[in-house]
Amino acid sequence: MLLFEEVRPVFSMLRSFSARARSIRHGTSGRLRVMSTPPLGNTVAPVALARFLKDRPDVSVAYDVRRLEHVIEAVQSGAADVGLAIALERHPSVNVEILSRTHMVALVPKDHPVSGRQEVTVSDLFEHGFIGLEAESRMGQMLRDAFDREGIDYEPRVEVRYCATAAVLAGAGVGAAVVDPYSAAHQSLQGLVQLPFQPPREVAAVLITRKGIPRSRLLHGFIAELKRAAGDVF
Repeated sequence: MLLFEEVRPVFSMLRSFSARARSIRHGTSGRLRVMSTPPLGNTVAPVALARFLKDRPDVSVAYDVRRLEHVIEAVQSGAADVGLAIALERHPSVNVEILSRTHMVALVPKDHPVSGRQEVTVSDLFEHGFIGLEAESRMGQMLRDAFDREGIDYEPRVEVRYCATAAVLAGAGVGAAVVDPYSAAHQSLQGLVQLPFQPPREVAAVLITRKGIPRSRLLHGFIAELKRAAGDVF
């Protein structure tokens, strides 16, 4: 009896350890490290995270929003379990998986001269002035390519780095902006009209993971919610 009393705490610890290991194995316990660029990190990912955590009280998450180069570096080094970005379809150092494909859209103030049209063109932007994206960014490169394709100079009246900033400025009446649809969905459309942009600029939302590392059940569960949330945007 004395021996049993002495070893009972050991058995209790073993049972606790076994339950903990089982929870981790089933994806209901553990820690997930997520890093995203702003377009998804401020829109789709928070929705997915809320759904993911709802029935997982024993899961904790490290969540950060950074620039693309920092996201790739974190995933590659193992500092993040998963990264999220747009306009990146391949990279030599990490795995890239497409979550969804869509197109850039124009956000136009309701009192803008082109707000009543069916679509917004490069010529429309050039004629009336527009909020442009920094050419060194991936989204900025895509927008500049649209201008180059039409043989029109890329000369924004206001230039910003992030689509979210462009959307906010458009909402304030500064002018028309062309942004990714995730940033557009996050911006209140009060006072704005969302229109297709021509020529079409395809945008892919992507999942970034480390090469050679199998995905945990925890990560599989989060990815499932990401795909669901990405589909809900449109």
